Amino acid sequence: MTKLHHINGPEGGQAEKRRGPGTAIVVICALLSGIGLAIGFGVGGQDSAPPPFARIALEVTTKLANLDLKAPQITEPVKQVLGPVQHAMEPLQHALEPVKHALGPMQLSLWPDWLPNFNQGTRLKTPAAAARRAPTIALVIDDCGPDLAATKQAIALPGNVTLSFLPYSPASFVLSHQASQAHHEVIVHLPMQPVGPENPGPMALTTSLTPEELERRLDWALARVSDFDGVNNHMGSRFTASRRALIPVMQALSLRGLLFLDSRTTPETQAEKVAHEAGMLTGSRDVFLDDEQTASGVEHQLAAAEEFARVHGTAIVIGHPHPETLAALKNWVVTIQARGIELASLRTVLELRAAEHKTQTAAATTGGQVKR
Repeated sequence: MTKLHHINGPEGGQAEKRRGPGTAIVVICALLSGIGLAIGFGVGGQDSAPPPFARIALEVTTKLANLDLKAPQITEPVKQVLGPVQHAMEPLQHALEPVKHALGPMQLSLWPDWLPNFNQGTRLKTPAAAARRAPTIALVIDDCGPDLAATKQAIALPGNVTLSFLPYSPASFVLSHQASQAHHEVIVHLPMQPVGPENPGPMALTTSLTPEELERRLDWALARVSDFDGVNNHMGSRFTASRRALIPVMQALSLRGLLFLDSRTTPETQAEKVAHEAGMLTGSRDVFLDDEQTASGVEHQLAAAEEFARVHGTAIVIGHPHPETLAALKNWVVTIQARGIELASLRTVLELRAAEHKTQTAAATTGGQVKR
């Protein structure tokens, strides 16, 4: 895992090895948080308030104004402290399952939702996804993180909207955890090299990098977003067209059990194909909402997305936290069900498509058998 890389520093430069007193403070606060968790772990769960002891430690941590608390030199020590604690608690958590059922609405939890999840991915699962029959749309909001106000508006959308966070924003780690607490599926908006002169941001994946450097930058990006379930590409019209460059990235993502959404920024993309070959749950974007950033343009694309879902069963739609897009979505999300369309997470739609593909493949295989 990449450590001690500053977001505004040169991409190829040597990382500073020294950990200053600020990092020690953060580690101490994380330890206090863990102790407070142990003291007050009795009743937790999704709606629980943090124990006062842990809450105070977390507040002190987040108010260290002179530190970038989302930088890897901070998150890595915290993960080293909280990660083993979280894993150590898992057997006891499983042992509590019968008690949880006996208590009914009261839920015992050893890792409440107010702490960031340092496991790789949120592993959101959709029960009975294959049984869904209504036309279904997955709505993904890209570019979350840099604009605080716009990101907060995106988080205020219904929880079945998927939010994709840019890793180079200092606020993305905290905001992505807030999004997860609001029941959103979170994915990482991974910067990749475009064909044109646009700048995809620091630590972008480019076709000239070695597999080792690609994995180093991937680790850097994943360390800066919390509670994520997968990845999609930010820009990447050049990178996603390179099968050679994609292979080590998809292999690394597959080992983490993550999904991948191809944003399809070029007709020559190989990303979905390579992700599928790596054994990942994967798919491609069908509709962009806001290439034309006007209210009428967004509304036209939303209607196109609904029609696509009616014809094909599902649609994957990508928008951005522009004012026009957010304004249009605020009304659309509350009226879509009345038009017979279901809004679901990205994972749900990818699972639906995978199940349909499996059914079609089985049917084709059966139909092609020679009867004797």
